[in-house]
Amino acid sequence: THPLSIPITPAPPPLTSTTTTLPGGTVGLAYSEPLQATGGTGTLVWTLSGGSLPVNLALSPAGTISGTPTNTGTSNFTVRVTDALSKSDTQPFSIVVSAAPSPLTITTKSLQEGRRNRPYTDTLEASGGTTPYSWSVTPDLPAGLTLAPATGVISGTPRATSNMDH
Repeated sequence: THPLSIPITPAPPPLTSTTTTLPGGTVGLAYSEPLQATGGTGTLVWTLSGGSLPVNLALSPAGTISGTPTNTGTSNFTVRVTDALSKSDTQPFSIVVSAAPSPLTITTKSLQEGRRNRPYTDTLEASGGTTPYSWSVTPDLPAGLTLAPATGVISGTPRATSNMDH
């Protein structure tokens, strides 16, 4: 007789996709989102197992969805992650691709006239882009006036006569 032993190693933790939702994308803007998983053994490989990604996006074997979407809409798809022992997990996803916002444009064409030593208030207006806006002015406003960056309101009491064409 000869004593033998058989080492029993614990099973690796089950392979589980931990990414459950994906952010939306915007037409014409680069998109890159890594997928995550826990457990499994060895290198993990990600594949598309159902549905389709938004046009011009791709899933890399390393698990990153990237590209620049070209069409609006919702894409529903399923990904599979597989480890070196052929254990796998699947996860359904959807990505909503929205239209790009219209170009940011200042729509204020003129400001009301200000008078020295009299309270002044006027509001700048814009359209397009993505709110909230952040306003700034160059060169500086006349002495006594300030611009609120969050609202576009110019207010104060002008202290000197000057051209308020900024």
